[in-house]
Amino acid sequence: MNNETTIWTPISIFLIAIALVVYWIIRESKRKKEWRKKKEVYDAYLAKLEEAYKNSLKGTDKSLALDLGRKYYKMIRNGELTIYDEQAIANDLSTMK
Repeated sequence: MNNETTIWTPISIFLIAIALVVYWIIRESKRKKEWRKKKEVYDAYLAKLEEAYKNSLKGTDKSLALDLGRKYYKMIRNGELTIYDEQAIANDLSTMK
């Protein structure tokens, strides 16, 4: 009976290890899919925001253009506007009618 226990112990450990590896692979695959979906949504939102900003610069509403410009630059800078971003927005606003 001792021999059976010692034979099954390495096999059971091996099977558990394989199960854990399979679980990890499936979990990582799902996580990557979720990340890709989030990135697609982020990229689409950023593209729409950039388009709205550029279209607002063609109009006459400077406050709208300023607001959209700040939102756009905050998105590409992880929520922080730099002095250079503010200058770029000011330059863009100066070209408006």
